Amino acid sequence: MGAVCFTAFNALLLQVELNSNFLLLIFSVTLFTYNFQRLVKMNFSHFASISGGRLQWMEKHLTIVYVLSILALGLTIFEGSNYVLKIWPLLLVISSFSFFYVWKIPFFKKNIRDIPYIKLYVLAITWVLATCVLPFYLFGKKEDWNWNDWLILLGSLFFMIGIIIPFDMRDVELDHPSHKTIPQLLGLKKARNLTLIFWFFGHVFWSIGANKFEINILAHAIFGAFVLWNCHKNKPELYFSGGVDVLLITVYLAIGLF
Repeated sequence: MGAVCFTAFNALLLQVELNSNFLLLIFSVTLFTYNFQRLVKMNFSHFASISGGRLQWMEKHLTIVYVLSILALGLTIFEGSNYVLKIWPLLLVISSFSFFYVWKIPFFKKNIRDIPYIKLYVLAITWVLATCVLPFYLFGKKEDWNWNDWLILLGSLFFMIGIIIPFDMRDVELDHPSHKTIPQLLGLKKARNLTLIFWFFGHVFWSIGANKFEINILAHAIFGAFVLWNCHKNKPELYFSGGVDVLLITVYLAIGLF
């Protein structure tokens, strides 16, 4: 639901009208990608032996996971067939980033996750392409794209970086030192401070780009800052999947609907 809400939120700021079929496509793509990446991790990654609740739950319920994945893939193909000819270059970039995030790139012998420094930015760019650029490309008036829209896009990129860094903080002892994630490079305290900087600037860029200077934006920025500030490696996994991830939903509820 987070991806659907964040897509709807970006569409509101960009003044783009989406249809329910496209939002269903975003949901199915996210579900399939999420399951695929974790199934690969379970079979080929050291995370399979040391990771927490998510992979352990999936290991115990593989039949459910495979059924959901097949249904999500089928729904993705069905819904995506309406758009594939219009957006295939974007789809190629998004799907390649998602696939090779966990699967080794041919002749390179590494996946994107294992390439030093870039994991965070590839994830954030992929999210912005799927939830911001893609809907505007399909349903917006491309000739109307202006500097305000660039600010909204930049706000969404900063927002995603602010959300992703805490997951690197959670995995700081699991990630190989060669990954060179921000918590590994700067330490947990500085990484958390950087998270808040990206988080607040994301809201600032949204406000300027959409010309929305309202109390609910400030309130959501403060609420999210509290959630992110309390992130550390010893927090239970549910705090990240249920607390940090839910910010993708609350931003739509707090800013998009009011």
